[in-house]
Amino acid sequence: MDTQNELSALNALLTKSKGDIANLLPDEVIELQRLTSKHLANEFRSIAEKYYPKRPLITALLKEEMHRRRISQMQLCEILGMNVEYFNKVITGKTNIGLQTANKIRQRLGIDGNYIMDIV
Repeated sequence: MDTQNELSALNALLTKSKGDIANLLPDEVIELQRLTSKHLANEFRSIAEKYYPKRPLITALLKEEMHRRRISQMQLCEILGMNVEYFNKVITGKTNIGLQTANKIRQRLGIDGNYIMDIV
C-alpha cells in the first residue's frame, strides 16, 4: 500500500473510531496501530532529516573522538591516515565521506561499522 492509500486508510479508521477504539473491530484496531506507528515513524524521520542532516553527524563523531582521546585534529588525521586538506573538509562538514573513509574510521577508531554506515 502506498503512502497516500495508507493515510486514507488511517483517516477512515480514525473517523470510524470517533475517538474511541471500542468503535472498531479487533482487526481494525490492529491496522490502526500499524498505520499510526508507520505514519509517526515517517513523520519523525522527515523531521529528523530536516534538522539533523547526515553530514554533521560524522563531524560530531570525529570531534567527540578527539575530545575523548584528548588529541588534536592533526593527531586524529594521522591516526586515520588522511590527507590534512581532505580531513579538514570532512571535519567542517564541507564534504561527505565515502565507503573507504568510513571503513578507515571504523577500523582505526574501533567504532561499530553499523553506526558508521548509518551516518554516512
